[in-house]
This record gives sequence, C-alpha cells and structure tokens, in this order.
Amino acid sequence: MNIKIKKLFPDAKTPLRATPGSAGVDLYAYIGDEDGHSVVIAPQKQVSIHTGIAVEIPEGYGGFIYARSSIATQHNITLINSVAVIDNDYRGEIVVHMVNLGDTKYTINDGDRFAQLIINAMPTFDITVADELTPTERGIKGFGSTGV
Repeated sequence: MNIKIKKLFPDAKTPLRATPGSAGVDLYAYIGDEDGHSVVIAPQKQVSIHTGIAVEIPEGYGGFIYARSSIATQHNITLINSVAVIDNDYRGEIVVHMVNLGDTKYTINDGDRFAQLIINAMPTFDITVADELTPTERGIKGFGSTGV
C-alpha cells in the first residue's frame, strides 16, 4: 500500500519508519518561525503540535495517531484523546493535541519526532436497531467480571 503525503510547507519533514519492523511512521513537529522553534508543554497543560503535512488515506482504511512510547513513559507526554483518528476523507493538516500528565515542563522542538501514525483497515458497517441482542455467556457483566 502507498500513502500519499503532501508537504504543506517546503521544510516540513516527511514521516519515516524508524525500523523495517515499525508498525507505523514517526510524525515530526512543524513549528513555524512565528512561534519560535519549540513548544513548551507545561505540567497538566495541553498544546496542539502541527506536522506541516496532510495525508491521503485509501478508502477502507483509517489513520490512527499514537504517542511515541519513549515520550509517554519517560516524560508523561501523551495525546489528549489517547488515540487520534484520521478519517480517509480528511485532507487537512495533521495536528496532534498533546497533554503533559507529569509535573515538569517538556519541550518539543521543530523537527522532533513526537507521535506515530499507523494505518489500519477499517471495514464499513451498518447499524440495525434491535429489541434484543444475541445472548452470550458473559451477558451484561461489566468491568472486572472475568477476574483478575
């Protein structure tokens, strides 16, 4: 599969796969000159990080943006909505909303890898309103119902 990337600015960085076995591609921060060359995420605050790119995701697929595990585990920086979804008909800039869950500020510099994009197949489905659902052994038992 080939994913088209449009650079919205000449110096925006093209997403790259870090290793041949990487599940997705790294996204790079694009911070224009008007904002300086870095964004500081204060503790317990959120910011929007631009990438300077747009993507064309094929029909039947969706794009999913995740935090890079090193930033999340070492610095408590993650996506505000855990996983961001890019629909295949969206053609605008990828902007990632990050949050600092830690107690120290964190700086993202222009060109830093800060998130990752994974493309997954997304089957379409229809919704049917029903009076009853097919019963299962678990039924309506919720959180913790299957044990520890």
